[in-house]
Amino acid sequence: MLVNFLIKRKDISFLGCATQMYAFSLLGITECCLLAAMAYDRYVAICHPLHYTTMMSWNMCFLLSAVSWLTGVLVALVQTTFIFTLPYCGPNGINHFFCDLLPLLKLACVPTYKNEITTYIIAVLFIMVPFLFIAVSYVQILHNIFKIPSTKGKRKAFSTCFSHLVVVTLF
Repeated sequence: MLVNFLIKRKDISFLGCATQMYAFSLLGITECCLLAAMAYDRYVAICHPLHYTTMMSWNMCFLLSAVSWLTGVLVALVQTTFIFTLPYCGPNGINHFFCDLLPLLKLACVPTYKNEITTYIIAVLFIMVPFLFIAVSYVQILHNIFKIPSTKGKRKAFSTCFSHLVVVTLF
């Protein structure tokens, strides 16, 4: 993608487009899942501090991370395969600087409503559900922080969550 900004030829191969879409989907889905896992970690740390070491053991952390990556790999593979097995006809060019899903669907020779519905279901499951999980976790965290009587304790609890909140906000 960055090379395309520097050269005069502005096309990408079919395989390059599929690779780019797979990498984008893999990293996006994995990041959503990892942010949800991090929200769970912060929830346990603030709301159940005495149980933190038992609830968030090394095995649990590894499991959360592995499931996040495995989910990203599998969902991105299924979605990319589903898109790139469609028959394409006519001029196979899109006026975008990267291979985006909806412009690719417009190039297909067959109706793509099943692909579009699948894409929206994937978006809801792997973007909105983690986002709602993060939001609910932080509502619980804030509720518990406001019950802390000392200012120093509140500040410490907020500092525990601040970096994760910044990352979620930027994402």
